[in-house]
Amino acid sequence: MTYEELCELTVLELLELHNALRPDDPLKAWRAKPAKLVDRIMAIPGVHRIKPPAPTYPDDTSGSLKAYACALLCTVDYYEHAADGSEVSALHPKARSVGIPYPKILELVVARFPDANTSIASLRWYCVQIASDNHQFEGYVLPSRRPRKRRETPERKREALPSRQDHYTSAEAAEALGLTMDAFYARRSKGRLPEPLKVNGQLFFKKSEIESPGLCSA
Repeated sequence: MTYEELCELTVLELLELHNALRPDDPLKAWRAKPAKLVDRIMAIPGVHRIKPPAPTYPDDTSGSLKAYACALLCTVDYYEHAADGSEVSALHPKARSVGIPYPKILELVVARFPDANTSIASLRWYCVQIASDNHQFEGYVLPSRRPRKRRETPERKREALPSRQDHYTSAEAAEALGLTMDAFYARRSKGRLPEPLKVNGQLFFKKSEIESPGLCSA
């Protein structure tokens, strides 16, 4: 990972990554500026070999049932530790991707295409075609594992996409502050930005906090 990619992580994610890379010297908490934790992680051998999760399916604006179903089949629901099954971040060295269960995907597909004759067998056929490197499914990557039933935890139930009327993405927040992305990352690494909400790997900043007079003039 690069310095800029690490700056996109929350403190909790940085701590998890640090402890995964240095199990002999784990950190329970971090009260200093995030930039110092980023510097500490950058000094650990092997951090450069860790890659952020890549897209698992291509952009497809056709609106077809096939594109929608395949995107859901390739969506990563969460990441688990390959050894003990505990939920971890995508950046954990032992992370294994877990997909959405077939019944939930079928429910979503039928809700969007109520007249389609779709079944779990159809979804499995799509998976076989994706796994066989069929050129018609180029760009699709299946998760490492798919559970029979979706795991519901209190944290997962509370998770919801933030209102775009009330939140900025990183790029939008940088533009609102009149900063380049490099300057935005630098300010965030020094703890000079509000703590963001992270959903599905993306950071969201409250507009009210970004647009506050004190922050805009900082």
